[in-house]
This record gives sequence, C-alpha cells and structure tokens, in this order.
Amino acid sequence: MARILVARILVAKVLMARVPIARGRDATLFLPHDSMLATHKGFALPLTRHNSSTMSTDSNPAEATEPEETVVHEPKRTTEWLAAGLLFGFFIVAVMVRFGWGPSLRLDETLVAAAYRSVRDWPWLATAAEWISHLGDTPFRWTVLAIVGVWLFRRGRREAAIFIVAVELLGGAMNLLLKSAFARDRPFLEDPIATAPGASFPSGHAMNSMTFYALLFSVVAFSGLISPRVQRPLLAVFVALPILIGVSRVILDVHFATDVIGGWLFGAGWVALATAIVQPWRETGTRRRRLRGIRRHG
Repeated sequence: MARILVARILVAKVLMARVPIARGRDATLFLPHDSMLATHKGFALPLTRHNSSTMSTDSNPAEATEPEETVVHEPKRTTEWLAAGLLFGFFIVAVMVRFGWGPSLRLDETLVAAAYRSVRDWPWLATAAEWISHLGDTPFRWTVLAIVGVWLFRRGRREAAIFIVAVELLGGAMNLLLKSAFARDRPFLEDPIATAPGASFPSGHAMNSMTFYALLFSVVAFSGLISPRVQRPLLAVFVALPILIGVSRVILDVHFATDVIGGWLFGAGWVALATAIVQPWRETGTRRRRLRGIRRHG
C-alpha cells in the first residue's frame, strides 16, 4: 500500500512539473483538473490555482495596477501630405491669378455678375452675407482665440495654447505679404453692394477664418479634452463656417471666387504644415512628469 501511495505522489509531481509558467499578462495558465490530484484514504496533494495576471514575469509588479493616461497621437504622415496637397493647390490658383488665365478670369466675372443680380433680386442675401462675414472679423477671431488659449493653458496644454496663437498671428502676417505681392484689384461695380480696403488676392476673410477654424477643429479633434458627445457637431460647425464666410465675400462682391479659393487653400495648408512640424498635441512634458509621479507613489 505504501508503494502505491508513493507512486501516486510521484505521478502528481510529474503532472505539476509539466504545468507551463505564464509569461506576460496575456498568457493563459494551464492546470490539471482536480480529478488528477493524487488522493488515497483522505490524503490529498493540495494544488493552488494562480491567476495568470499574478504570474507575470515583469520586473515591476506595480505596473499592473498603475493608471493609464490617454495619449492623443497625431497622424503626422497624413498631415504632411495634406499640407503639401493644399499648398500645391494654392500655388496653382496663384499662377492662374498672376498670369490671368482666361477660364479663371471668365469664372470670376460670371460669379461677380451673378452675385450682383441675386442680391438685387433678394436683398436679404446681402444682410445674411454681412452677418456671416462678421464671424471672420479680426476682433471676433482673437476674442475666441484668447478664451480657448487660456482654457488650454489652464488644462496643462501650454504648448498647444502658444501654438494656436502663433499660427493665427503668423497666418495674418502672411496674408498681408501675399496681398502686397499680388496687388490684385477688387471687383469694380458702379453701384457696389459693399466695399473693403486693400488688395483682393488672397481673401483675408477666407484665409484667416480658415486658419482660425482649422485651429479650433484641431483642438476639438486632437486635444482629448472635448467630450465625444459634442465632438461631431463642433467639427461640422468648424468645417462649415469658413466655407460660408468665403461664399459671403463673393455674394457681397468684395472678392473674386479665386481670391476665396486661394485663401481657403493657403489657410488650411498653413495649419496642416505647422501641425506637422510642431506636433502640438503630442504628450507634453508636464503630463509625462505627472504620470511618472503616479507610478512612483502609486
């Protein structure tokens, strides 16, 4: 009887030795069924079952319970290609304007005449266009940008706050330089619907509002600070507004269509290029230090 007991003990030890050690958090630990335990007349070999998560071979066990931080990754390669495409499109429009390409000139003249007739037939169009155009005015843009910048700064996104202010400021400066370089006259009408100072190409309202709303778009899409419930409506608004503002400038006959298209392309391309270079939405040093403190004291 003693030999039988010893033999069963040896068999049980062999079975236990064949159990593989779990490696990594996702490994599955295989254990023999309870019926495989060696038993004889009330004598049993106890076999403790372990959770696979406790069998990890990681050097720091505290990492299994430390909090994880959501980090937003920008699609850098996609942003670079987007910037290249938009700025190349602006180059094409600029060449057409500079050398007076016939089809683009005829399109501009046709749309100016159509807008003039439409406003004369439906005067409310001019009123609506003026109100929409105000959403791209300099005081409005900088008031909103200041509020967003302070909010980002208080949420620990100091680099992003500086980024949106700098990009908007440099975008406005480049618009003035481009206007001086092209020195294109605005549409001329004997009885104008509205008037505006300065050169025509590219449209300041179209370019600066595209820059402004593209920056707000990036805050909502990449900062990780906006609730997913309101993200889509806000993104739709920030896409629609610069388009409506540009169209309003054509309705008011203060810009040609190519002025507006050029402003859209350069404004969006400038934001994409700056984002690809600076990458303002990557994990900041402040958040990394906070995460390291949690790991050390958690």
